[in-house]
Amino acid sequence: PVETKTELVNMSDEKLAGNKSPLSDQLQTYLKLGFSKNKKMLLFLNKKAQSGHVYCRNCKYSDFARTNPGVCPNCKSQEIFFNSQNIKSISTLVQKIIPKANIRLIVAREKTKSLESTSSTIDIATSAVFYKLLAKKYDLVAHLSCDTLLNITDFSSSEKLYSQLTNLKKITTGLLFIQSYNPQNPIIQLSSSGNYESFYTSQLQLRKALLYPPFSLMVKLTKKGKTEEIVEKKAQEIFEILERNNQQNISILGPYKPIFSSKSAKYNIILKIPTAGYSLESKQKALKKASSLLSFVPSDWQVEVEPESISD
Repeated sequence: PVETKTELVNMSDEKLAGNKSPLSDQLQTYLKLGFSKNKKMLLFLNKKAQSGHVYCRNCKYSDFARTNPGVCPNCKSQEIFFNSQNIKSISTLVQKIIPKANIRLIVAREKTKSLESTSSTIDIATSAVFYKLLAKKYDLVAHLSCDTLLNITDFSSSEKLYSQLTNLKKITTGLLFIQSYNPQNPIIQLSSSGNYESFYTSQLQLRKALLYPPFSLMVKLTKKGKTEEIVEKKAQEIFEILERNNQQNISILGPYKPIFSSKSAKYNIILKIPTAGYSLESKQKALKKASSLLSFVPSDWQVEVEPESISD
């Protein structure tokens, strides 16, 4: 099999050069060339929502934001770019660049269908592209923004990015093109190169230092309600009760609002219980260790052992 080539582009340089588009100049050139040669191409975006990415030209601040902050959260400068896009807005942009392109949007509701029979020139997709019965192979695959994952403060973000890029390579027969505001980030470098051993070692060291699994059993406590002030107050009360009654060297973090907005007010508290290993027996012992502390959690709280994410 032909080995997939990988290319990284620095989106900070693109913005400094005056390109405010979520598609770098180089990617636009590849798309036009690919279209002229009838190549199969995929643009991958890690989200569907209207959240976006803030980049400050003044202090080089770069981060995820749920809404346009108006000014830089770091230096308060108005010299910011706020890119908010989903696969539909990307489709509109691509259609302007290549008016005759046949574009298909791949969304979750189509996940049981095969794409092999479609005649689209350019597919634009979220992670739904990974769950097709018969995966379509592409000459060019572009991950439009790795930063949407890495800017989320979640212990599993790096692992998810590595998995994403690995899965994208599996459906690429030619070039995997990766856009990032920080392409020198070690996680992006290791993920794009597929250096699994180095990635695994670095992540294990980081998780040990921060007491994340497999060095602890995590429990997420969630309080929901209609009024944010009330939910926040109750969450703070429970946090203080847990702190006062913590006799087992359990790390208690919070309370905090999830990164992703929800219809109801929501606050989380995280418990990290140290473990000697990550076997079923070790996790059961850790949970038993925390049982006395968990007895202070009211019945109207959601308790999630081993949460997949601490950001929602």
